[in-house]
Amino acid sequence: MATCYKHRTIPCLPQEVLMPRASRRLGVSQPTLFHPPPPRPHFQMLPPDIQERTIRLLARVLRRHADQPLGSGEAQEARDE
Repeated sequence: MATCYKHRTIPCLPQEVLMPRASRRLGVSQPTLFHPPPPRPHFQMLPPDIQERTIRLLARVLRRHADQPLGSGEAQEARDE
């Protein structure tokens, strides 16, 4: 039984081929995908009532975190990270 191949279906022997040099188009820049984040205000520049509310909120979060038992699952996950 004879084997018959179609034209161009016989795999070529692997050989090293040089890639053409990529021509860089000068003057074309990559567009930015993300805008820079807006500037954050300094804490001292915030109004006094906002500063006070922020400090109270931070103190509440810290107290809740300190009151959690060390064996709880959430505290364990936080330590693992």
